[in-house]
Amino acid sequence: MSAFLDSLIARAKESKKTIVLPEGNDERTLKAAESVLAQNIADLIILGNPEAIESSPYDLTGARIIDPLTSDLHAELAPSLYELRKHKGLT
Repeated sequence: MSAFLDSLIARAKESKKTIVLPEGNDERTLKAAESVLAQNIADLIILGNPEAIESSPYDLTGARIIDPLTSDLHAELAPSLYELRKHKGLT
């Protein structure tokens, strides 16, 4: 890896944050999630169908998986998302 990428990963590990990945049905997302978890770079929340995500070939141990269609957070977060994105045409 490049020195820049190595320093970026080291800084991320020092101030470990939680990252939400909204496209849990995308194989590229799951592959990246596996890498982030394996390197202990960040805590992850993956949004998508839990059954499909858990049956993927990727080791996502430690990730929190939330189904946005059935989550209790849906009613609470939908208005916030709308406010943040209405200027982009979200309805």
